Amino acid sequence: MDFVTGCQKIGLKPADSPSAWIALASLKGVEVAYDAINQRLNIHAAQEALGGKQRLHPQAQDPLTYAQAQPLSSLMMAYTLNYATSQEVKQTSAQTRFSASGWLPGTLTSSFNALHRQTATASTRRNTRLMSTWQFDSPTHLASLSVGDNITTGVGWSRQVRFGGVHLARNFGLDPQLNTLPRQTFSDTVALPSTVDLYVDGLKQSSGHVTPGQYILETTPTFTGMGQAQVVVTDINGNRKTVSLDLYGTPRMLAQGLSSGSLDMGWMRKHYRTRSADYESPLLTDAGWRYGATQQLTLEAHAEQQQDMYNGGLGAYWMPIMGLGVINGFAVASQGPDGAGKKYGGGYQWSGYGVSFAATSTINSARFADNASLSGSTPLRRSDAVWLSGNVPQLGTFGAGLVRQSADSLQSRYLNLSWSKSLGRGYFTSLSYTRELRDHAQQLTFTLTVPFGREDLVNVQAQGQNRQWNYRHQTENNNDGWRWQVGQSSGSSGTRSADIGNASPRGEWHIGTNQYGSDKSWYASNEGSIALLGKQFFLLRRTDSGLALVSTDGFAHVPVHLENRLVGETDDKGYLLLTDIPVWNNSKITIDPLGLPPSVPATNVDMNALPGKTQAVLADFGLKATVSAMVYLHDEQGNAVPMGSRVAIKGMAGYQMVGREGGVWLENPPLPADITVFMGRESCHLRLPPITGKQYIQYGVKICSRTNKGP
Repeated sequence: MDFVTGCQKIGLKPADSPSAWIALASLKGVEVAYDAINQRLNIHAAQEALGGKQRLHPQAQDPLTYAQAQPLSSLMMAYTLNYATSQEVKQTSAQTRFSASGWLPGTLTSSFNALHRQTATASTRRNTRLMSTWQFDSPTHLASLSVGDNITTGVGWSRQVRFGGVHLARNFGLDPQLNTLPRQTFSDTVALPSTVDLYVDGLKQSSGHVTPGQYILETTPTFTGMGQAQVVVTDINGNRKTVSLDLYGTPRMLAQGLSSGSLDMGWMRKHYRTRSADYESPLLTDAGWRYGATQQLTLEAHAEQQQDMYNGGLGAYWMPIMGLGVINGFAVASQGPDGAGKKYGGGYQWSGYGVSFAATSTINSARFADNASLSGSTPLRRSDAVWLSGNVPQLGTFGAGLVRQSADSLQSRYLNLSWSKSLGRGYFTSLSYTRELRDHAQQLTFTLTVPFGREDLVNVQAQGQNRQWNYRHQTENNNDGWRWQVGQSSGSSGTRSADIGNASPRGEWHIGTNQYGSDKSWYASNEGSIALLGKQFFLLRRTDSGLALVSTDGFAHVPVHLENRLVGETDDKGYLLLTDIPVWNNSKITIDPLGLPPSVPATNVDMNALPGKTQAVLADFGLKATVSAMVYLHDEQGNAVPMGSRVAIKGMAGYQMVGREGGVWLENPPLPADITVFMGRESCHLRLPPITGKQYIQYGVKICSRTNKGP
């Protein structure tokens, strides 16, 4: 290391010099004193002499590293079966979803709907393919590629359509730890080596070390709206300084330098749910792009094309001053079969300190065209909305909204006022008032929720002339068990209903009845999944999340924890299937070693499960029962083999040592075991026979026959 590099390491900013050696006294703002007796160099540097800026990123502390669960090939069929009968109609339906992963790159999914409807005069049967898609995710590039049936992405002010083709898009969900919100920078100078800790709303987000000089800390909000951050700087002498900062988080904007986009190309899907393969012949294109130009400005662009229809637009989200909210606007021009059209709009959003305000406006000209309008979906000519809500301590949450919508020949304006309050211990009440300002129609709704313990509650609602109540029993956190529900309503839509069901790890079923006047109906439903994971079949609840198959290598009834929460124990084959595991996010799985036999050492009891690349992962803890053996070695004369002699076992590396009275302890010896004992220049040999069915073997005294070989 040269002297210039050494200056930089201690925080000094060296002057420009072609030489690797410089005179410290020549640096501006630096005083040097050499203590020859103590062989010590004392350097006093002014602030302008300190080194360049150090940049700290708001990165959380590294979590503990555990072994990673391995991807597991899987085939799964999720199903929902329904049967309903009334005086006039009988109907049976089945919704199924097939998925496969681990066999090829990516995940292949396909969903179907089957319906049989019978009346007194007609019978209808329909089998429909809903969506078939192959998707490949790349966490490295934060991108996803889908081929098959998809929905266009676009931007916030564009409209979505279903299509069949290719979808390529940025996918920030592949890295749940990535915070894409705009960052605020904090700059300061320290004279001593220090630790800089960042707290957001009282929770520690990051910690870093800085050397003397200037540093820049990037603060990233983890919330929406206004919040507060504290920067705590502690130097090596223990002196502490705290600086408070105001932050504003908005998911509508991107941090500076971040970009996201999507490209969709294919053929528009028609008659979804009723036809399996009905696509428009013209090729459609939909492309959207967002870019964080600065921490206060996010730019957007979007374009669509289909046959003789083209449109393109630009938009932006702008936060002029931190904490004063976000202004957005967009403008789109189109050319379609009916001529040129336009669409434009804007809005303002702010939230913080328990108060939220939003105002939006969108205007479409009569001839504006996009992919959605070509599918038959006509946009509103104009839509305006203003919303205000606030939380008042001890009084609850108040809200007010005004909405105006205009179609070609219809206009409507709504006023909404609301109030809600949590009364503690699960009690909740709300009151809302809605009025149509043109025809003066109005509606007042009151709701009260009363809990009875943790699993039962009664909900009472009054809406105009209608009154209804509902009693529901459901296990806490949607756990396994019985659930039922009964309810009744009066007024113009008087009904009665009852439902009973049960949820288990293998699925969920319900049966129930509804009565509307004199018309009664009955229904039954069952839903769940059938999965082939590796070579094992499982029945489980219907889930679209990740799976983790825990294996304890045949050892049964071993308790398993997910994120330090007990979730079950392994079955008689040593397996436990965990469902609803978040994809692309590490979940810690732990086994309790106290549930293992004494002969099974658990060197690894924690493992991370990360579904995503495949829908299922295998958390195999590699458990194996050990066989221990104790043998006492004597020579032909009955004397114990000398203590400290070396013992070599064929098939095992290294040596064992002879203990007192010729005792030798063996861990997992290959039985039968050929043993050679080296005693200085002499040696002896013996062979231990195998003994099955025991984890601890006592051989007792065995004769070691001398040989003429030395070590």
